[in-house]
Amino acid sequence: MRTGTFTFLEDILRDYPITDDYINKRQCQITYTADICDQGIASKTAKQLQKNMKLTTELDERLVQLRLNEACVAYCLAHTDQETLTIIDELYFKRHSALTLEGLGQQLHLSKSCISKRRAQFMMLLADQLGLSSSMSY
Repeated sequence: MRTGTFTFLEDILRDYPITDDYINKRQCQITYTADICDQGIASKTAKQLQKNMKLTTELDERLVQLRLNEACVAYCLAHTDQETLTIIDELYFKRHSALTLEGLGQQLHLSKSCISKRRAQFMMLLADQLGLSSSMSY
């Protein structure tokens, strides 16, 4: 896997615990912008404005990508074993994890290479789910 792809996936995993906050913040930004734009339009009905808001939030690229990332990570977490889940949780979901690959290996009674392979398999699954499989190798 390319280093850039791996780093991109790591960023998605680190952001996963707060993705809901990002989604809510983006929806508020869209709503606020739409309210400012629609204040001068008195002829539109409330239903038309609400329909336009729904379309805007459904078509917003950042919002769609955030939802896709969240769904893909959730799918991968649901389809992995407990040890890999612990590895991903310790490395990416904890704010200030003190454990390294060796520390995780000691905690889970696995070698450092086994921890690394499990993490790589999880990243491959996540890349497949996100449609990044074509950038997996040179």
